[in-house]
Amino acid sequence: MDPDNASQHDKTSGVPLDRAAPATTGVAQMTLEGLRPTTAVLGIPYLFFATAHTQLPRPLSTILVPWALCSSVLLLWLRWQLRRSHKTRLLIHLTSAAVAAIVFSHSPASLSLTRAPSLTINLMLLLVGGSFIFLSKQMLIGLVGVVLVGWRLVAGPEALVLPWRSYGLSLLSSAALGFILQTTRLHSYRHLEALRRQADDRTRALPQRTRHLETLISVGHSINGFLKVDALLDHVVETLHASFGYECVGVFLADETGRYLDSRAATGTAGKQLLAEGCRREIGKQGLVGWASPSSGGS
Repeated sequence: MDPDNASQHDKTSGVPLDRAAPATTGVAQMTLEGLRPTTAVLGIPYLFFATAHTQLPRPLSTILVPWALCSSVLLLWLRWQLRRSHKTRLLIHLTSAAVAAIVFSHSPASLSLTRAPSLTINLMLLLVGGSFIFLSKQMLIGLVGVVLVGWRLVAGPEALVLPWRSYGLSLLSSAALGFILQTTRLHSYRHLEALRRQADDRTRALPQRTRHLETLISVGHSINGFLKVDALLDHVVETLHASFGYECVGVFLADETGRYLDSRAATGTAGKQLLAEGCRREIGKQGLVGWASPSSGGS
């Protein structure tokens, strides 16, 4: 009769954190909240890149200035598209991929045209940043593969000599750091979401547990209102049946010998049938009722 040992509908807060359902909705929402400032922060610097590219020789500036301006416009447009809070998981995936594609397309172009290995830093930042805007490891693996292959093609034979080789090794380190950050981030998000769900479950269960406690208190107060034990037991089982929603509630009392438990009150079809048949269970030997009796040790 203890509400803490009730049936499955009352066990709303017993799911271990590591076995909780995947919190995709919470992770996606947190990633969406990170994409909004990311697109804005990336969009504005590309305007400065466009200004800086004007200082390059004519053929290079003709290509890189419009490229940087288009990248800025696209990123700011994505920021505008993300102004609404409700986005599907698929759309968040696509937006993350679009941001990575925009940043990646500009970096190898600048690296290839200027032949300045220091611009590899932009790709390194992209790999680290990808760990914060991607929802899945598969997407990050794809980004790492594309970046490494693209950098190797741009570097060409110079990839094996300094300073290109040093930047290449740093690019590999950035990829490893990105995987570490993404794994930690997603694990933390899912853990927080599991905690939030448990808190919500317990909040929803609180009114029900309060009603159960009030029922037990009411039953305790009503004991003095009955002169006959059978009438009191009938009142107890009916009250518990109505409040807790159990299919069957029964009360067994020990007989004069202390060896047997007799059914004295019950609700539900099965319970009333056992009561009518004069159900009796030997303490410590017969059925769950006998086994669960406090005197099951034979004393």
